[in-house]
Amino acid sequence: MWAFRVFLDAWTFAHLGTHSIFSADSFNWLILDVIIVTVIGYWLNDWFDQDIDRQNKPHRFLVQRPISASLFRGIILILIGASLYLTNWLAVETNHESDWWIYPVTVLLVMAYAWRFKRDKRVGNIVVSGLIMSLMYLVWLTEAPQFSQAPAVEMASFTRIIWAYAALMFMLNWGREIAKDMEDVKGDQQAGLRSIPILYGAKMAHRAIAMATVIALITEVWLASILLQTVPVALVEGSIVVVLITIAWSAFNNRENAGPISISHLFKAVMVLGVFQLALISF
Repeated sequence: MWAFRVFLDAWTFAHLGTHSIFSADSFNWLILDVIIVTVIGYWLNDWFDQDIDRQNKPHRFLVQRPISASLFRGIILILIGASLYLTNWLAVETNHESDWWIYPVTVLLVMAYAWRFKRDKRVGNIVVSGLIMSLMYLVWLTEAPQFSQAPAVEMASFTRIIWAYAALMFMLNWGREIAKDMEDVKGDQQAGLRSIPILYGAKMAHRAIAMATVIALITEVWLASILLQTVPVALVEGSIVVVLITIAWSAFNNRENAGPISISHLFKAVMVLGVFQLALISF
């Protein structure tokens, strides 16, 4: 989120002559709020997935250190209460009361994903990828008031870049979730879950990963062609392209691992590189 904020700040300064209007302190509180909601999601997932994790991921905290249902509910209620208070305070403090609806919608989606959507991972993967992509919209809202001052042509070009990054984030996470599903097939089958590898087989799962990777690769090449190039940015872009090509090659050849590194880890590496790319871009 900070990388995207730096990216937005660089564009607004270059085209409007202004820096971020959302204070650094408020943005830090916003990040804390997002972290709390993320922790809520992880705890809910781990609670509902204890039986599955005993097979797929025995190192999980709740598998190794089981807790009572009452203690779990207490922790979740405390986290939701803290996040609710922080969200309301931020909305009032920064004059974003009209955007308060984002919080209950997000929490409900996180809860629905852990309780229901994850049973059918075809739906669950789309939901969680959409939530990750929506983080860009959340940061966008913090600077939206000053974007109205930008010339229409420049704003349209900038909006296309934002949508390209959103698509890149969605495809990378969606591909990674399918790769993780392939690693967890045994436990997921025993739990009666539905995923692309279970329902359609490994070959179709590899095709889905390849499709996501190719779309991400095309998007990254397009972004590289329109962004101002510096040596650090070019190095990061080149690294992203190389890793995406490696993933695509592995998927097209029905390989779950690229050497000692799994495809899911390669997707994660691209995400980390993408953060650096955002932070290094200049206009």
